[in-house]
Amino acid sequence: MVINIDDEVADQIVCENIKKSYQILCNPKFSEGMYSLDVYENYMRVHFLKEAMKRVYEYYSSDTLE
Repeated sequence: MVINIDDEVADQIVCENIKKSYQILCNPKFSEGMYSLDVYENYMRVHFLKEAMKRVYEYYSSDTLE
């Protein structure tokens, strides 16, 4: 079975996925120790990941995260 999706629907799927992932990363309980056990290093890497997610989200969508 083949499902054809146009570009707009694919963009919406990407946006929703990024939005949910961003919300999960905003909760410190889920991002604790994700990259490192050093609290500052882990915070900075998660912060950079969230910034990258914001850029990609804003590329595919007309609104912004947060």
